[in-house]
Amino acid sequence: MKIAVIFHRFGPYHFARLEAAAQRCEIIGIELAAETREYAWSRINRPASFERITLFPDGDSRSASKDEIQTRVNECLSAQRPDAVAIPGWSDKGALAALQWCIRSQTPAVVMSESSEIDEPRTRWKEWIKRAIVGLCSAALVGGRTHADYLARLGMPAERVFLGYDAVDNGYFGDRAAEVRGQRSEVRKKHGLPENYFLASARFIEKKNLFRLLQAYANYRKLSSISNLPSTNFAPWDLVLLGDGPLRETLNSQLSTLNLHAHVHLPGFKQYDELPVYYGLADAFIHASTTEQWGLVVNEAMASGLPVL
Repeated sequence: MKIAVIFHRFGPYHFARLEAAAQRCEIIGIELAAETREYAWSRINRPASFERITLFPDGDSRSASKDEIQTRVNECLSAQRPDAVAIPGWSDKGALAALQWCIRSQTPAVVMSESSEIDEPRTRWKEWIKRAIVGLCSAALVGGRTHADYLARLGMPAERVFLGYDAVDNGYFGDRAAEVRGQRSEVRKKHGLPENYFLASARFIEKKNLFRLLQAYANYRKLSSISNLPSTNFAPWDLVLLGDGPLRETLNSQLSTLNLHAHVHLPGFKQYDELPVYYGLADAFIHASTTEQWGLVVNEAMASGLPVL
């Protein structure tokens, strides 16, 4: 089969999924935009085993009009004539444009979703619109059971909902983390990392619950200092927090208040090829979000062989 898969912009995860899918069928990977303001991933320029098409190579499609997006999506899909089209959700202008093309051409549309009912308060009129859109799709690919349950509530027959959307390249993280551990001392010195540490990785936004994480870490260090356990065996670990975002300065202020600057490390946002260094040298991974559609960092940490909290 020839399947077109649409994403807003290809990041490392989209690229890995498309490469894996291309081993099973002919894949046309369509990215709407070359750039985006949402994520800081570097653009992937390496050769791919699937055909790659960028509809807006000079910028972010979200600044384009609905008509312009519809025109480019129509031209692309009409030229490619796929047997099916996988679309990212039900709200993006590009996804809706692709769905319209599918309806006109009588091509099956597969909605890709990681939304669950408890993500946020739901309103009746919005749910009615979603139900109408989902009803136009032939099948769904979702991350986990809560996502599948939500699609079923929106009217998608359960037998047409499939799991496996939220995946990472397990081999990449497992192999690279093992390589890092094989030269542990040299890599640790090069990156200035502590001997033992918890690792967390998140955008610095409210729902990631990082203020609570820092408070919990401060409590952990306090308990460690008053414990009767031998300090040589149970010296408290440091915390390495990867990422960046609008709450960075506020988090820095909290570190000062809690007197944690010597023990909490903020290396900033790290690109895909740098991540195995931090996973490979960590002792455990922490994910503290109050709500999360999925959290691919958990996949990465497990693939790297880390226990996850």
